[in-house]
Amino acid sequence: MPPLPAELRPAPPAADQPVPPDDPALSSKTAEPDPDWHPTENPKSTLVPGQMRSDREEVPAPFTKEDADKAEIAEARLRSSRSLTASSCQVYWPSWFEVCGAIRDKYNVLGGPASFLSYPTSGNIINPGGTGERVTFLNGPIYWSAATGAHPVVNSFLNRWGIHGYEAGWLGYPTTDEIVHADAVGRHQEFQNGAIYVAFQNAVGSAIRNGPLRDKWNSVGAETPGSLLGYPIQDQIPLPDGQGQMDRFERGVIYWHPTHGAHPVTGRILSLWSLAGYEQGEYGYPTSDNDIVVGEPGSTIQLYQRGSIYLGSNHALRAISELQDPSQGFKSYDTGIHPNYCEFPDPANSPTCPVDNSQFGTVSDPTGAAAQENLQVASATSAYFTEVGAPTAKAMFDHYYGATGTDYALGTSVLDSWFVDDHHNYPNDATGSPSVIADSQKALGVAGAITEADNRGQAVKVIYDSPWMPAAGYQQDHVQSLGHYSVSPTIAVIAHPGGPGNHQIQWRQEVHMYDVYDFAKPTGEYGNMAQAAVENARQGYLLGLARNFLVYGSGSVQTWSGVA
Repeated sequence: MPPLPAELRPAPPAADQPVPPDDPALSSKTAEPDPDWHPTENPKSTLVPGQMRSDREEVPAPFTKEDADKAEIAEARLRSSRSLTASSCQVYWPSWFEVCGAIRDKYNVLGGPASFLSYPTSGNIINPGGTGERVTFLNGPIYWSAATGAHPVVNSFLNRWGIHGYEAGWLGYPTTDEIVHADAVGRHQEFQNGAIYVAFQNAVGSAIRNGPLRDKWNSVGAETPGSLLGYPIQDQIPLPDGQGQMDRFERGVIYWHPTHGAHPVTGRILSLWSLAGYEQGEYGYPTSDNDIVVGEPGSTIQLYQRGSIYLGSNHALRAISELQDPSQGFKSYDTGIHPNYCEFPDPANSPTCPVDNSQFGTVSDPTGAAAQENLQVASATSAYFTEVGAPTAKAMFDHYYGATGTDYALGTSVLDSWFVDDHHNYPNDATGSPSVIADSQKALGVAGAITEADNRGQAVKVIYDSPWMPAAGYQQDHVQSLGHYSVSPTIAVIAHPGGPGNHQIQWRQEVHMYDVYDFAKPTGEYGNMAQAAVENARQGYLLGLARNFLVYGSGSVQTWSGVA
């Protein structure tokens, strides 16, 4: 019996084998590869009891001795062919199925039974409609068509492809094997009409169509490290209007409309647009990318069917929407937006933002004497806040010494009583008071809305959200609770066009605040007793008795309507 020609012996498996997910619902793996596989030497052409390969070697699961003997006889039959190389089929003992043509060649290139596919579990199967063929293996199939060649599809890729109907669905046949990305984590596989991306080993995979939406994604860096959007995290889907399409990515979305094109939406603009109802809301579809504003380095603006959203270089946000119905009013989210806490903080008022507890408990106290002394002073400080009528300062100080580090929300009524402060107790300090800051933003919002209404000749709603700005007050509980902190007033204004001093106006404003409650090393700005209390509180943190935390909250929504 002639030996198997070298050109039909499977190649060693490549180093970048597909990695099966841990989730069995996404994994197509059912068996281990057989790295020791080799063709049968001198296979028997008929069943000879006691002399078959299965009598000398253990038959790997899930195959039986009957399968193995049938495979050996098939090997002998194929090998006795006068032109073995020209024969299009091959058998891989102990699987008796004949793998033929381009699928056989691909299987051998991958490593045969030693590859991630393991053994065949079928011969060549004609796909519905006669469009191509497939062969199934223990760990997944190889699909072939004349137009695309032969390619394996396994694990998350097979799962996602199956959801969309395999080769009969919109993706069509695979045109590549899995392609490993430069980040050494993600992969993708190309198909005739799109691709499937898997961001990491246990990802479910996401399908994206070839076309303008994918072209836009590619133009902003696709999934590459540092790109605008990152990997897709869902399949591309049609939108309710029957015209648009969208896809969601790690760091944003892309929306496409046949009239307006494909545009990415990310960050704070996406946050506001999503609250407004995406393309079905008051802004409509995006009609531009988030483009740099000419003459304003660092500022960007994104245009929409019925408005625009602007982000200033100082992180202020301005959103303009044209009201289709003049009676259209405010939405619940209009004044609730603000920069994320610790996002774009004011440099003068953010020494430890986000919350830093890296030095918690770093000072040794083997006898416990320092802790005992520290807690005594802390107890006296807490009692002092009660004596001077500063209940919030006491509650926050006690929370600090509770050492949980959990966020602390200030109530609306407390903040309303503090936000009326129109000056503060820090001489020679440029920090603003919350009342003055809110009034300044209010004037800016009303003037801007009037200008927009007159320029557009129709009613508009304008939302102004300021960056975080340093603030301080003068009331005792206010000062002793927060000292310096950050505020961001948000105002929404509905304005109708009109003559000077004759514009119908409605506005709503809400002031948001946050601070990192911690104690820095005293710098001499406090009196002697206060300075000692501050130093003790900081020492409590270093001893592991107290922990820094984030404090935040929003005042109530203030409203007004009239003529301006």
